[in-house]
Amino acid sequence: MTTSERSRLSPGPQPSRDDEQGDRGPRHGAAVFAVTAGAGSVPILRRLTRQTSRRWNLPGAVEQALAVIVTELVTNAVRHSGNPVVTLLLTVDDRAVTVRVTDRGRRRRLGSRRAGVAGSGRARGGRGLQLVEAYASKLTVLRTRAGTLAAVDIVLV
Repeated sequence: MTTSERSRLSPGPQPSRDDEQGDRGPRHGAAVFAVTAGAGSVPILRRLTRQTSRRWNLPGAVEQALAVIVTELVTNAVRHSGNPVVTLLLTVDDRAVTVRVTDRGRRRRLGSRRAGVAGSGRARGGRGLQLVEAYASKLTVLRTRAGTLAAVDIVLV
């Protein structure tokens, strides 16, 4: 990370011998990351999400879902907000993992870029929230004068 990027990671639950054998036990944790919005912020936040998921001993399928969700939500914040910073908050408890991506920007329209290549059937954008909804138990997007908050819950079974 560059010096302009800040991150704070709570240690969250540490795996015990029981966790390694499949008995996950109670878990509670939070991790928050704020990075400069740009092309590099998506892979940075995806990597930090995967590391956090592993630290919390989440199942591989949940880790993959979190990676897709963070990729899509951070991409939207970078592409549409015009804000120099994007913030990611991950929380976990016994019932769910929650992802919150916030920006303080104003929405920008991209015009015809969403259309993709005419007649090709290959759109270049516009499906991100559909991917997020496919993984999410709940998706909330709140747009205010202060910016946008996208929150996703994934229920742990």
